[in-house]
Parts: sequence; structure tokens; C-alpha cells
Amino acid sequence: SVVLSSDTTLHGTQLTFDAAARRRPTRYYTESTGVGRALEELQSSRPAMRVAVIGLGAGTLAAYARKGDIYDFFDIDPKSIRVARENFTYVADALGQVNLIQRDGRKALEESKNEYDMIVIDAFTGDGIPSHLLTHEAMAMYERHLGARDGLLVVHASTRYSRLFPVVEATARTLGFSALDVATDITDSTPDRDWDPTHTEYIIVCPLEEMKTITGWFPAEEDKGRVKRVVSTIQSPLIDSHLIWSDDRNAAIDTLELGRFLFGP
Repeated sequence: SVVLSSDTTLHGTQLTFDAAARRRPTRYYTESTGVGRALEELQSSRPAMRVAVIGLGAGTLAAYARKGDIYDFFDIDPKSIRVARENFTYVADALGQVNLIQRDGRKALEESKNEYDMIVIDAFTGDGIPSHLLTHEAMAMYERHLGARDGLLVVHASTRYSRLFPVVEATARTLGFSALDVATDITDSTPDRDWDPTHTEYIIVCPLEEMKTITGWFPAEEDKGRVKRVVSTIQSPLIDSHLIWSDDRNAAIDTLELGRFLFGP
């Protein structure tokens, strides 16, 4: 297998023992994760999709691109694009069109007129929080690209010491949206799902009226416990104003789980 890591954080893997294995999404992106299930659900009713991904990694999400789909990956680091092209084959093997764009994803989308079925925020370096990608202004811009296609914003939140969900949820509510936190544990692979799985957490941002339907995509247990999820919402009708991020006010300390940082899980 091939592994992409920085510091102590593993960003992507690829199994390489045959052509079929190379096409399987692995680790944080397997079929039963929050992003995998969301993509499968949208694909079931949309014969062609356009997806934006801010943060390239190994390019694993390109494994979901079907013929007719367009996946736009944005990454500011030219080394990331070179690694995804030269050391992994997810991009080269994709059935759909995959565009690798060397730019800050927020700035690129601000200038873009494309409409998307999904925007995925996956731009963590180690455990760093890309706060400018999660502010009120950024989310409002994403929703302008998603609205016409009834699309979803998906935030990858698998970090060791931070809890992004309260901040993303509070900020999303300032725009009239709701958020769902999906933590997934997969104990084993099957021949056609969830190769090389790990614990993941994703946040799904969507209109409030769609929350019941989307929650139904993520049962608490599947395959007799092979897949287990904890799905969370925030029940309070009040928004914690201290957790709302804007371009003028955002702080990574808002997401820090101090106990885990000091003493471990």
C-alpha cells in the first residue's frame, strides 16, 4: 500500500495489489463514512454530479467519480498536487473528470460560477484548523454554489484535539441552516465496502427541512454492528454567540478539547 502522512497525521492510503484495489476508497473516505454515505445517497438520484473538494490529500474522493461526474479539487500546495499525481492513482484512475486546481479553495470558489452538488472541506494540515474556510462569510459563499442543485456542505472533522461541530453548527444557523455530526467506527472491511477503515467524523450542513431525511442516511448500526455511528445534533433553540465564526472573529481555541490535548483520549 501507499501512505500519505504529515507529522503524526495520516492523510490517505491506497491499496495497490491489483487494479480493483487501487479504485477502492480507503481510510477516512470509505463507503460507510459520513462523506461516503452522503455521496452514495446523492448518486442514487443524480446521474451526473459536480463536487468541489477543498484539500487534496491523496485524491481519494476521486474514487467516487462516475462517468459524467466532475470533481474539482483545490489545494494551495503544489507538492500535494504532485504527490497525488505521481504517488497515487485515484485521480488517474477516476471514471469521471477530475480537475486539480492549485489555489486557496475559498478564493477560487469566490470567483467561480460553477454550481455544485456537494462541497467537501478537507483542508486540515496535521491538527490545524483552517478557520477562514468555516466562517459565516465562507459558508454563505458555499451555499451560493450549492443552492441551485440542492447540494450539501460536508466538513471533515476527524481531529485529535478539536471539536469542530459546535462552531460549524452555530455558524451554519446564522445562515438558516442546520448541521448534523456523524462519527463512524468500522470494525472490519467487506469485499466491496470499507477497505482499510478508521474512525471518522464528518459534519453535514443542510437546510433544516432536509435534516430528517439526511439523518436517515446514517443508521446507528449496520451489518450486525460492523458499522457503528453516533449521530448528533444540537437541540438548543438558542445559538451560542461565542461559537459563531466570522472573518473578523474566529479562534481555534473555540474548538480545543483541553482535556484530550493535555491528557490524551
